[in-house]
Amino acid sequence: MPAPVVDARTKHVGIPSVPPRIEIPASHVRVAKAHAQRITDEAKKEWKRADKSALKEFDRDYLNDLPDQSRATIDDIQDGSGTPQTLERCQWAASTAAKTLGTAQYLNDEYTEENPKQSQTKLEREIDSFRTNIEYECDDPNDFLVHVGRVERHTQQAASFLDLASPPEDAMEAGKSLSDIESARRDFDDGRRLYERYRGGLKDPNPFGDTLARNQTHLEQQAEELRSKGDDNADDDLPKSPYRRLRGRIYTHGWFYGRSTLWDAKRYREGGYEVLSATTTADALQHFLAWRDAKRRVDISKNADEIGSKRVFRAKKLAVSELRTALSKTDDGSFARILLDTAHGLIDSGDSTVDDEDFPHAEAYGRYLLGWAYSKHAANTAERLIRR
Repeated sequence: MPAPVVDARTKHVGIPSVPPRIEIPASHVRVAKAHAQRITDEAKKEWKRADKSALKEFDRDYLNDLPDQSRATIDDIQDGSGTPQTLERCQWAASTAAKTLGTAQYLNDEYTEENPKQSQTKLEREIDSFRTNIEYECDDPNDFLVHVGRVERHTQQAASFLDLASPPEDAMEAGKSLSDIESARRDFDDGRRLYERYRGGLKDPNPFGDTLARNQTHLEQQAEELRSKGDDNADDDLPKSPYRRLRGRIYTHGWFYGRSTLWDAKRYREGGYEVLSATTTADALQHFLAWRDAKRRVDISKNADEIGSKRVFRAKKLAVSELRTALSKTDDGSFARILLDTAHGLIDSGDSTVDDEDFPHAEAYGRYLLGWAYSKHAANTAERLIRR
């Protein structure tokens, strides 16, 4: 069968979807949309009356289009319940329109340092108080990791956005500063609402913090062991070839991502985000395991001139089969499904690289193998983190 036909068949192999782990109630979606809509409406009004002559033409055109982009995103969000991605789109719409709003307020002499600073300081206090009062107890460890992990991610992101906000020196910086503050406001409100809803549904919660810390330590120890076996320069002496490109992809999306994610986990722990740190450690271990197993699975020689279409097709089928098996063995809403969502992304990213110009198939082959290995270990890694 000709290679182009096989490549088309490879892309046509369906990847099973991973159902959302959290449902966002309609009332929460309405609040998030209303926030974005308010910022967008204000941005349009303030921008219309602003004297834009001091701005560069490129900046004027860029800022002029942002409220319309925000409005289109808001209009595209359906009424009713949603997913965490729905909240991300609302946040994007609010922060995008805020760039225009902040710039326009500065040009209209309505942007004072005290105004956003007061909002920023108030938000910082609220975020810190909220973070320190999160309870590490649960009915079900799976629900706890999924929901409180998401809560802490929103909270950590809100704090990070406020760290970026600074007193502006010009109109463009004013837009960036207000965008960061509105992003923080949206993240914090989303995290708070998710936590209140989760806590309200608990019936007989038991402490889980110490157990989670113990489980995380075990995962971290294995991750550190695998990290120590990596070598940044392992493939530097290899000539440019399909083999080197394949090894490089497995290394980057496996070992390197694992190391970077492990650093994030330690940073989150230092910041007091215990659940986010634990779930991120699990993700780091998964990347290391995927690197190790995908590397072992490679069955072409260093001197190979090409990676055949049929080999890539078989790798995609293998990855999809492993993901489907893992999904069948895990429950909706489980923490394992969060890990499997990453596996899905690895496999899906392979489809767009099947036709890579420099080394056809090398990128796709590597990503499919990583998706296969990541899927294979997801359930076990999740089980190790939730065990009491």
